Amino acid sequence: MLVSKMLIQIIFGFFIVGSAFYAIRVKSKSFITPFGVYVILISTCYSLPWILAKLTGSFTLSVNMNNGQEEIVDLGWVQPFIYPLADILALVITIIYLVLNVTRQPILNLRLSVWILACIPALSIISRLINQNQIPNGQPILIILFICAIASSNATMNEVISVGSVITLFSAWLSAVFVLVIPEYALVKCPTKCTIFGSLESGSASHYNQLGMAMALGFSLVWFNFSGWWRIFFVSFNLLTLYLSGSRSSYLSVALQISVALLLTKRKYFAKTRDGRYAFGTFLALCTLLIATLIPFQDHDDHFATGRGYLWRIAITYFNDSPFIGQGAKFWTDRYALGLLSKAAVYSPHNLFLDILLLSGAVGGIIFLITIVSWIKRISRLQEPFALTLLLGTLSLSILESPLSFSYANSTSWFLIVILSVLSLNFQGKVSFDRLPRNRHL
Repeated sequence: MLVSKMLIQIIFGFFIVGSAFYAIRVKSKSFITPFGVYVILISTCYSLPWILAKLTGSFTLSVNMNNGQEEIVDLGWVQPFIYPLADILALVITIIYLVLNVTRQPILNLRLSVWILACIPALSIISRLINQNQIPNGQPILIILFICAIASSNATMNEVISVGSVITLFSAWLSAVFVLVIPEYALVKCPTKCTIFGSLESGSASHYNQLGMAMALGFSLVWFNFSGWWRIFFVSFNLLTLYLSGSRSSYLSVALQISVALLLTKRKYFAKTRDGRYAFGTFLALCTLLIATLIPFQDHDDHFATGRGYLWRIAITYFNDSPFIGQGAKFWTDRYALGLLSKAAVYSPHNLFLDILLLSGAVGGIIFLITIVSWIKRISRLQEPFALTLLLGTLSLSILESPLSFSYANSTSWFLIVILSVLSLNFQGKVSFDRLPRNRHL
């Protein structure tokens, strides 16, 4: 174990130095735009509690093979204030960004398809009021404001790719630093799954699965932001961090992203069949969406996919109790508070579509499906490889996780903002991979 840990630290030391060299060499500040600052600050708000907990030794990870692994944070007297403070900061930042955007452009420029998605968390608030006679805390309202801020944004494709890759790589870089400095909190013993190094990396994240999801969500952002040897370097850094997280659902997502990115951008071999490649990409996206939608409703035993069969079964039972408008926001967390779920499962039923059905019922599910199908159709028509790759990676991760949270704000909420920004772009001038600037900025 000691040799393996030292080997990880040596490899990560190489990536830390290489990343720092690139950042100093490029000296680019082009991602420091209103959009970039907004997304980076939101990411920081919900990552800071876990970073502080690990730096101060206030973090422990308990293992229970029946309930999974539970993350325990104790920041002393700060503990009761740290999460409400993150929400308040995110609220203030979002309102400022929203007001600035609305005052800079006509209201008619706002993106209708993104506004429509705001109906999902709004409906979940109404559902909770009807079913539980309670108004949820501020997080579902924050999600609505996130969506409204993006609907009013005018970020460019280059901005979105640059900012997304910055957050992804900084998360990998900071996690690597944690492996070097505080390996006792950044590397954990393997539970039911493991890597060849004999440990799993949680880095600066709350949990190794959360780190893996962040790497998977940002993979195509890193891929399309660089070219040549730097692409190989940063993609390797991303993939190593992903592998050490042990997140198998994230492995699936990245494998699909790599396959589609290569298929859509190999101009030398497929120049005469570009339309055919996008037709296949569209078909693949629709199939992935269908699988993500239907797989929880198939017959699975409780141990299927590391216990997801159990979570899906109880989520479907709750959904059947209120199929039209769902159970409402924070319902899954409420089940945990009552002792009906383990903390390892507290944040979602680990399937995006089932999560939306549970929160906002069939109405919210239909809104989501129609919006995603319309995006797939538009992306295919405009032949935009980056957007299609990003969407496919998200949909494949949605089979076993909830990468787009419409119920609560957390450390991956930045990706909800990024992907909605990409999918709401007008793609004026038919932006394509052929015209994307290469090796733009870190």
